[in-house]
Amino acid sequence: MKLPVKLYDFSIRSAIMVILAYLCLIGLFAGAGAGAENPLPYIIIVAVLIVSFVVLFWYFVGNPIKLYESGLLRGKLFVDKKNVICTVYYNQRFREMTIQLEDKSRRGTTNSKGKPYAPLSVQATKQNVAKIQAWLGKPLEIPEKPHKFSRK
Repeated sequence: MKLPVKLYDFSIRSAIMVILAYLCLIGLFAGAGAGAENPLPYIIIVAVLIVSFVVLFWYFVGNPIKLYESGLLRGKLFVDKKNVICTVYYNQRFREMTIQLEDKSRRGTTNSKGKPYAPLSVQATKQNVAKIQAWLGKPLEIPEKPHKFSRK
């Protein structure tokens, strides 16, 4: 059996920026704690930063969308390949292109707790677009990114 193809919801540039920011903050507070009379608050801050980094790492790297020959999987949610609806759109909130993967058999329905099923989404990086196109066996319709200063 082939290994699953993984879709990560970040670009390499943003991953490097986040890792460097965490390293700078941890180094800053560790250094301040080393020179402080009472290092306990700094130790707590460093511990919180490390825990938050581990949680972010698990969410984005340890729990990606996995594409199998029969369907896609994220956590406990499995969607059969024949039921996948793939849409690429410009996300106004994050100002980036987004790929939305949805189960057409569950569209418009709710789960056992009464919440509507949310589609899965990832950044439309070149790698993610190429992986999904190869998985689906057809090209995706990618809209143009709106101009920065366009008025509507």
